[in-house]
Amino acid sequence: KMRLTWLDCFLLANFCGAGSSVFLYLFVPDGTSIYFFQSTCPAAAAWVRIVAAGDAAIAFMSIWAKRSKSSEVKILAVWQIFVYNILHGGAYLHGHYYLHPIPASMVLTCWSLIVCGTMAAFYWGLYNTPQQEHKVAPIHAHDT
Repeated sequence: KMRLTWLDCFLLANFCGAGSSVFLYLFVPDGTSIYFFQSTCPAAAAWVRIVAAGDAAIAFMSIWAKRSKSSEVKILAVWQIFVYNILHGGAYLHGHYYLHPIPASMVLTCWSLIVCGTMAAFYWGLYNTPQQEHKVAPIHAHDT
């Protein structure tokens, strides 16, 4: 029987979100540059590839923590996601508000990353660490 906790779901969501971003950033860089910057200039293309590296690190850490039995690894991953979401989402929001507008859907996505990452960091990083999660009822996936 597979047991998923809310923390596992959070880590899997970060793996899927960051992993899909890496795919788009690396394999559709011009489309991504046009979407965010309405340009395919070299600076936009370089930015897209730099961001892909950060998203790849988040995807790797998320899946590593999901598979790990170590609560310390899980806490480290939650804090890494928090810091990265602040920096990543904040950079896009700064650009949106002070330099060049980005699509409204991405503004909402950036704010969501910051808010969800912050809530997760304070919940799993401080309040209810993975060592305490055995007290919380897990989510049970149906047997397939």
